[in-house]
Amino acid sequence: MKSVLSCNQHNSVLVPLVIEVSGGTPSIGEGSTFATVADTAQGVFTVTFTNGFGRAPVVSATPEAATGVELFCIVRNRATDSFVVECTDEAGTLTDPVAINLLVWGSYSPDEA
Repeated sequence: MKSVLSCNQHNSVLVPLVIEVSGGTPSIGEGSTFATVADTAQGVFTVTFTNGFGRAPVVSATPEAATGVELFCIVRNRATDSFVVECTDEAGTLTDPVAINLLVWGSYSPDEA
């Protein structure tokens, strides 16, 4: 029996990405060959894939903060070529994190089940 992760016909991909934010400017650390990032607004980042997927991937985002402030990230506008990450503090104010750890799971095949 084959599992989805070992099946080559669908070209499944699991990509770790790290967005690092310094002085309000984001950059991709880990995974920089797979994507670029743009600072859309305070706490809002648009990630664009170097090679688009066959359909919108699943994206998980975990923020890192420099202080004890809790941050939350929401992934929006997932598409085959990009997605948006919005980070807020406990009060719901858009806030730049120190970094965002992302896992992107997708397929280069549009009919991945």
